[in-house]
Amino acid sequence: MMKIVAAGVQKRFILSGKQKLGADGTVSSELQVLKDFSLQVKSGEFLVIVGPSGCGKSVLLNILGGLAAKNGGSVTIDGNEVTEPNERLGYVFQQYALFPWRTALSNIEYPLEIRRVDAALRRAKARHLLRLIGLSGFEKWHPNQLSGGMQQRIAIARALAIEPEVLLMDEPFAALDNQTRELLQVELLQIWEGIHNTVVFVTHSIEEAIFLADRVIVMTSRPGQVKEIVDINIPRPRDDYTRNSVKFAAYRQKVWDILKDEVYKAQDDMEKSALSSQL
Repeated sequence: MMKIVAAGVQKRFILSGKQKLGADGTVSSELQVLKDFSLQVKSGEFLVIVGPSGCGKSVLLNILGGLAAKNGGSVTIDGNEVTEPNERLGYVFQQYALFPWRTALSNIEYPLEIRRVDAALRRAKARHLLRLIGLSGFEKWHPNQLSGGMQQRIAIARALAIEPEVLLMDEPFAALDNQTRELLQVELLQIWEGIHNTVVFVTHSIEEAIFLADRVIVMTSRPGQVKEIVDINIPRPRDDYTRNSVKFAAYRQKVWDILKDEVYKAQDDMEKSALSSQL
C-alpha cells in the first residue's frame, strides 16, 4: 500500500536582483528546483533520498510536509492532497530547533502540550521517550548543557511524541561527528523497527543512505527528478558489522556510479551561476 504519492511535482523560485545563468547557459530570472518529480513511498518503508547539492531534496521534503507550496503536480498522503502541515506528520530538521528555555523533558512534551494532552500523560510519554533514546537522568537539562548528539536525540524524540504516521528527516545527523552519527543511525533504526512508521530521510551521505534504507532514491542535478531507485537488499536488523560487508560496499559503489555525473553537473552549474553574478 502506498502511503505517499508525489506526481509531476514542480517547484520554481522567482529570483530578485541580477538574473542568473542556468545550467544550459541561458539567462533567467526564474529558478526551477523540481521538475516533473514523481515518487511513491510504501507504508512502513524507510526511504532515503540522496542527490547533489541544490537538487531540491530539502524543498521536496518541505512540500511533502505541507511547509512549502508547489507550482504544479500533486502530493497525497493516504489519498489526501497535502496543502498544509499535518498533525500525522513529524519533522526533524538539520538544526536541532529545540526551545532553549525548556528542559529536555519539556521540549519533548511540547507537541503534546499544544494538542492539550493531559499533563500527567504527556509527562509519562516524554519520560518513556527519554529512556528510549538513552537520556534518562537528563530530564532537567537545558539544550545548552547538552552535546549536539544529545540535542538531536531530543529533537527525534519530540517528533516521535505525536506518534507520527510519517516521519520526515532532513539531514538530521549532518552536523555531528562520525562516531556520534553512526551511533545515532543504529539507534534510529532500533526505534523505527519498534514502531515501523513511514520515514522519508534526506542525506548527502551514501553510506548513511545504504545503512538506513529499504530503497535509495537518487536525484538528478537541478531541476531535481528521480534518476534511479536502488533497492537495498541487506537483512535487518542492521548493526556496525553491516557497514563492513561486501554487499554494503557493492551498494555504495553502485549508488556513487549513478550519482557522480549529477554531482559534476551540479558543480558546473554553480560555477556558471557564480560567474554570471559577477558580470
